[in-house]
Amino acid sequence: MKIKFFIIPTIFFCFLISGCSSSPRAESLPESVTNKSISANTTQREKQENKEKRKSFEQEHPEVPVPNISNDFSDKNAAAMSNAFNRIPFVTRYPDSKDLEKVYVNVDGYELTLGRILVSIKELSTECQRVSAYTGSDLKSYCINQMSKDLSAFAAMVKDKNTLGSTKRAALREASIGATIYFGHAARLAKMHNEMCKKQNNDGYVKMVTLSALCKDFKGFGVN
Repeated sequence: MKIKFFIIPTIFFCFLISGCSSSPRAESLPESVTNKSISANTTQREKQENKEKRKSFEQEHPEVPVPNISNDFSDKNAAAMSNAFNRIPFVTRYPDSKDLEKVYVNVDGYELTLGRILVSIKELSTECQRVSAYTGSDLKSYCINQMSKDLSAFAAMVKDKNTLGSTKRAALREASIGATIYFGHAARLAKMHNEMCKKQNNDGYVKMVTLSALCKDFKGFGVN
């Protein structure tokens, strides 16, 4: 970027005084280079405009909590699941909307939608059915209870003010495989990260599985 700041004013100045026409820098740039430059500038401008629009939208439509998201599960054995869902801090910017994609959990700026969570629950239920068929055992109640515990643990992680947002987001990414989110795994990864950080005075960073996340008192590389 510094090079551009020097070159562009020089070309412009030579153009004004008409005394640098013989300089290679004053010659017309190839069309392909010019087009790339225009495209890059346009993309940057569009990103900035979108960012400003998003900021304006968020100010005009603040997040509001969506309590008691699921108080009526048809299966009487799924009361624990209902309670787990109601622990998750769902929010929305569209209070009057019934769109599942507009109700979400804010995980460090990432909007984990209710629709996405329900898809994941469906995938986990399908896994449970396969295991039940394979083992010949009825694991429905066990699976529901386990998913309820995992959702509750995930909800606690999201609401934990002592866990960095970046840690929560990294844990969520690590625990997501395809359409399935392993909520309990995400919660345990975040807990593991916090414990490992404590052992190094909460400085530096700790690797989860494939991603590394900073500890809450990270001082920066090369800083004592």
